[in-house]
Amino acid sequence: MEPSNSIYENIGITNSISENVEPSNSISENIGITNSISENVEPSNSISENIGITNSISENVEPSNSISENIGITNSISENVEPSSSILDNFESATVEIKILSHNVFLLPKGLPGWGNWGQNERAERIASSNYIRNQDVIVFDEAFDTNARKILLDGVRSEYPYQTDVIGRTKEGWKATLGNYRSEAFTNGGVVVVSKWPIEEKIQYIFKERGCGADFFSNKGFAYVRINKNGRKFHIIGTHVQAQDSMCANLGKVSRMNQFNEIKSFIDSAKIPEQRNGSDRGRFERNQR
Repeated sequence: MEPSNSIYENIGITNSISENVEPSNSISENIGITNSISENVEPSNSISENIGITNSISENVEPSNSISENIGITNSISENVEPSSSILDNFESATVEIKILSHNVFLLPKGLPGWGNWGQNERAERIASSNYIRNQDVIVFDEAFDTNARKILLDGVRSEYPYQTDVIGRTKEGWKATLGNYRSEAFTNGGVVVVSKWPIEEKIQYIFKERGCGADFFSNKGFAYVRINKNGRKFHIIGTHVQAQDSMCANLGKVSRMNQFNEIKSFIDSAKIPEQRNGSDRGRFERNQR
């Protein structure tokens, strides 16, 4: 029986087995249980208590001689193999959760014709001092267009959320990469900012190739992608603000929205961002209905 190499695609069991472990009858002798199961422990039929595999595995795996094809055992099983540090991501951190707040702050640029000052600075101060803004892990701010009001807001939350991106579409500096169709001639930025209580390990801005219609046509709309490390677990988050429902657009902007969502999907597929698997989470979207 040739063990499968697809370990990370399924349940992430590393390529080591602890000594003197008697696996249960429902799992074959060649399963690579890591050293997170202590020595001399005879796991019961509820092996999920020790390695975090839920009983739902029975729905997908039929214990047989070909079990390795279903749960992805690696090619080497040895008593002397050191367990991989990735076990922390796959099992011990399985209970790590993340709280994400998406907030349209409506800080339109004061220089926008026909709009002007709608108390953006004062509202930014009030938002930053509000109770509901506290005790989050990550916040995605949308429509943080106005420069002064945005600075008030971000400075006001910095003590709790020290890790911050720039607003998308303002500059290419400070980002690992700028993708899509960045337009230096755009009237305003894209309005999306991500702030985090936890370290941001990677940040990418993507400016939509589908630039939209109506008022959105004049902004560098797109999305911010961040990879956040919370206690060793990686979370992949996309914050965006797609085409608004606008009477100046054909079909109220429906076509532009769909094209923009397709661009997000293409980015996720090309970046191979995991879907709530192996210690990851992805996705935060907002669709403006005004």
